[in-house]
Amino acid sequence: MKTIYILTYSPTPDQIYGNLLALRTARTGFPTSKIIVSDNNSCEPARRIFKQLCTEHGYTYRQIEETVQHHDYLQNTIDQASGKIVICDPDVIFWENSEHLNDSENCVKGRLQPSMYVPLAAGMTLVTTRIHTSLLIIRDAQEYNRLLEPLKVRFGNPWAPRYAENLINKFQDTGSIVYEHLKQHHTPFTDYELYNFDHLTFGTHLIGSIDISDDIVSRPHRYARQGEYDKLWGLWAGQDVVWQNAHKQVPAMYL
Repeated sequence: MKTIYILTYSPTPDQIYGNLLALRTARTGFPTSKIIVSDNNSCEPARRIFKQLCTEHGYTYRQIEETVQHHDYLQNTIDQASGKIVICDPDVIFWENSEHLNDSENCVKGRLQPSMYVPLAAGMTLVTTRIHTSLLIIRDAQEYNRLLEPLKVRFGNPWAPRYAENLINKFQDTGSIVYEHLKQHHTPFTDYELYNFDHLTFGTHLIGSIDISDDIVSRPHRYARQGEYDKLWGLWAGQDVVWQNAHKQVPAMYL
């Protein structure tokens, strides 16, 4: 049996809707698995809703009283788990049974995000390639942790996002360092597999621009907030177009 780990995060009531996607559909994705929901110090209204959904769907609910960083949660979960596990963001919605997604000889499966050249606070910045941490299918947590040990010695927490040393125009997002050094142990999802689920970008963090913008980020947030989940199906394909266009802008020196 696999264990599914979901970390909810809603410091204000305005962010509850993004967390509901996985809580409402995780049983569609993993009907036979043990599902553990850890709440990351959310506001009281959010906690009540999350607890209720956990009770309704048969999830185990755990309360974290002091906010943890996402990258620390990732490493802590892998440190403490064993066997087959799935680490899932709360803003992932499942359309079909996804138990089969870990049927791989490799250690980890996930969605490949290519390198991109995008405007950040430091100016035009290279964001390096990674396996996106919204959904990580891990064949054996202990085996994976053994692979991570040298990176923990070198980097502390290798999942932590950071700017590359002495380079403010090269950003390594969450999991980029892990993928850079352990690429051979990761298998990207196929397009066919990506139709099993979708991920709402910035699903627990986007506040303020949802109602005034009509772009590929804001529009799905309105659908999610209004409960129009069917309009989120295939969201990954539009995101992929954006990613590939940003990848084409990467200067040749970085390729």
